[in-house]
Amino acid sequence: LVREYKTVRLSNEAKVWIDQLINRREHLLQSELKDGLVTRLEDDLFKRHLDKLNGVSFNVVLKVSNGSVIEEAYRNTKDLSDVKWLEKLRELESLSRTRKVENSSSTVTPRLYMDTNVMEGLEEYRKRFMTLDPERIGKRPLKLSFVIKLVVYAYLTEVTNTI
Repeated sequence: LVREYKTVRLSNEAKVWIDQLINRREHLLQSELKDGLVTRLEDDLFKRHLDKLNGVSFNVVLKVSNGSVIEEAYRNTKDLSDVKWLEKLRELESLSRTRKVENSSSTVTPRLYMDTNVMEGLEEYRKRFMTLDPERIGKRPLKLSFVIKLVVYAYLTEVTNTI
């Protein structure tokens, strides 16, 4: 699992949705932590790598971040069909026209630390999504920030059934 940093300017709306996913994931993580997740992970790592970790003290740190929930959204939506992506794209366009989020013109620019495979997958989506509706989208690849927004929107609507 190779990770890299990437800075992406996100719309305020996308950041609000990412924050909702962070809160959801942190809640789930807290429940797992109470059930001894860290101890199980440390024991498993020690058993798997006894030769390297024997005599070593280590701590497992688990953190939910902007990048980690974008990765989660990508992984859990990557099998959506083009028909489903087009549906999500149209829902997002409709939502943008009918509902204005406070300060929707503002943006945030988080530094995302993400798996390079996920980054490459998001870059591929830039081209793939162009073919979904060429009349609306145009002939240029979509901005990465919009692709992230669409992926986050698609995942959030799947796990919460509301926006």
